[in-house]
Amino acid sequence: MNFSELWPLLLDLSAQSGSGHRLTLKVLYSKRNQPLLVPLSIQQAHHAVNFFINNPMLKLWGHLLIKLDHYLPFLHVLPIVAFENFPLNALFGAINSDRSIELHGISIFCGFPGPLQKLTIYCPDGLGGIGKVAKVAVHTTANEAIKKESDWLEKLSHTSTTAKFLPRLLQHSMLKYKRHCLTMMSLPIGVSPKVFGAAHHEFLRVLAQQKPVFTEWKDSEAHMRLKRRIDSLSSIVDHHVWSFWQDVIAEIERMTARCVLPNLMIHGDFAPWNLRMIDDDLFVFDWEYAETNGNPIQDFLHFHLIQQVLSRGALNKKTMSSLLQQTIAYVDNQYGLDAGVGKACGPLTIHYLLDTISFYAETSGYLDSKHPVLRNYIKMLEQRAQWLPKTTALLTTNHIELKMYDTELEVT
Repeated sequence: MNFSELWPLLLDLSAQSGSGHRLTLKVLYSKRNQPLLVPLSIQQAHHAVNFFINNPMLKLWGHLLIKLDHYLPFLHVLPIVAFENFPLNALFGAINSDRSIELHGISIFCGFPGPLQKLTIYCPDGLGGIGKVAKVAVHTTANEAIKKESDWLEKLSHTSTTAKFLPRLLQHSMLKYKRHCLTMMSLPIGVSPKVFGAAHHEFLRVLAQQKPVFTEWKDSEAHMRLKRRIDSLSSIVDHHVWSFWQDVIAEIERMTARCVLPNLMIHGDFAPWNLRMIDDDLFVFDWEYAETNGNPIQDFLHFHLIQQVLSRGALNKKTMSSLLQQTIAYVDNQYGLDAGVGKACGPLTIHYLLDTISFYAETSGYLDSKHPVLRNYIKMLEQRAQWLPKTTALLTTNHIELKMYDTELEVT
């Protein structure tokens, strides 16, 4: 989907009659799936690129396009678009008396196309303070994701141990045409850490303390969710693929046998682009995929694998074997040897791969084997016998309490 296809949907982003503002922007990356709409001011446009874009090459390209458009205006490098009735009040409230200041700095990033597509809108503070960010559902099918993220931000903000990692939620509301949105305080730009460090360890440890549940893995909520999803995809994917997935499900259950494992809260999309490091503090965004009882190694694996495959790096058995050893060391340190997670890292890694593959298929409505994530994850799933440690053939453990404390958080 290029910008010309997306623009009619963006025009629905309008206020109730008489309460909107005219907003004019320039379109950056108009031929990409995820265009960025930047302010007319060259300074503000550069700021928008720094705020939204993490990829160094894409960021450099964006700054170059902005300069070309500014210094060679006759080339019309960046198309201009205008919202006649932009819902500034509904999204950000009364920021200050001079609304024109905020309007001059607003930028809009369009998320990945599909039924869960969302807009992220940045509004700087006209007085130089911390700005605000709004996330808006492009389609009503994305409403539930917006609502879920809003609910998690609110719930986790009431627990001191988790609140320090979160942006502050300001409101959850509904715009015209029944599209949900949430507004939260922005943060300084910071950096997106690509290396897993002490702050990541601390965050995942704190998250794991939110009421862990111990069950045999085959009866865990995470495993049951995966089985239900696989069953629902029988009409979408090829029968041979679906049968293979069923075999993998059965294999996970055989490998874990009666293994009792902790089911932990997970972020669900713990990737560098959803994180910001400001000084030594880590802030975590995009909570729409969070789950109360999830795979205890999901976030660790996702952080390491997703950035590699999306940067066009191919996975192989050597990479997977090495990561598996890192994962075992991580969980043994994080949860303790007695928790049994380290011994189950093999089948839990298979679970993560299949869970991610089936999630992509469910979200898009088909299995795109050319997508870099799916292509690599499918390959690793098929070659699992070559990178799995031999000791994962069968696991049986007794239930041993994870050495964690329960917080006061109540989740539903």
